[in-house]
Amino acid sequence: MFYLFLVDTFASYLVIKRQKWWFVIPWLLSSQFFLNYDGVDYFVFLFSSLGFISLAFPILALLVKLPLFAPDYVWQFIFHSPMSASNWVNWGRYAWFGSWWIVGILLYRQKRRRKARLPTGLSHTT
Repeated sequence: MFYLFLVDTFASYLVIKRQKWWFVIPWLLSSQFFLNYDGVDYFVFLFSSLGFISLAFPILALLVKLPLFAPDYVWQFIFHSPMSASNWVNWGRYAWFGSWWIVGILLYRQKRRRKARLPTGLSHTT
């Protein structure tokens, strides 16, 4: 688990350098939760939340979490096992993933809009 700590340290450094405090504090708390409590899903959280850097990260998060091209028994486990999506206890964690996924994409869009504006506040198309 030491490698996860190193990945988390590097990711925390990137987030602290590039984001404001209103993003950093919830990110650090969420990072510690997924690192300590749910290490299996740490990379899903990490890729979801790093969407502010590139849209490749949220796509990668989906590819990591969803078992694409998996056999039928994997999908049966996902939809019917009490240790997976069918149990309401896990829905909070999935909502947490989803909220970080959406926040990452929204911050990326905001960054792109700011870059598209000229210093006068006008866009390039006008």
